[in-house]
Amino acid sequence: MQLINEQLLVEWINSRGWLKINAGQIDPIPKAHCYKGTYSLGGLTASNVAEGFLCEFVEGDITSGVILLRDMIPPEPPPFKVFQYLLGLPDHNLLFSINKPIILFQDEYLPLLTIMSWCLDCDWEFDFIATPQKFLLKKWSDQRTIIVWDQLQPMQPKLEELLTSWDFEPCP
Repeated sequence: MQLINEQLLVEWINSRGWLKINAGQIDPIPKAHCYKGTYSLGGLTASNVAEGFLCEFVEGDITSGVILLRDMIPPEPPPFKVFQYLLGLPDHNLLFSINKPIILFQDEYLPLLTIMSWCLDCDWEFDFIATPQKFLLKKWSDQRTIIVWDQLQPMQPKLEELLTSWDFEPCP
């Protein structure tokens, strides 16, 4: 797990071949499936929801990718301090100077699950791009979520049932 800069993110996205950055937004290149919905913790922990995103959609577990934090609201010191501790950053003022932290995970399931769980629990806005799977998760602060995957990406056999149970519908 490491922090990367925006230039490395752009290079990393371009190397994936199915995404592009357009006016600061990460978007799929055509021929992708897109579903939107509003998840609810509904008695579940944020780690249950994160594990669902990482293990229940694509074929095989997602253990690598990038989380780009778009907005960390509310900007209160305690959530930031915990977040920085989870990242292993000793300087508790560091993230206040980083506009949009970008975290790269390379075959690190537990750190990825932990950071995604914290972002969900804090209701922060973020994009998550899985690799080598072609799966994108865009999450807003009001729990609105869009999931996108390449048409060639193998998905779980019970995907339609899962999308229905999570109240996700096709994007327009």
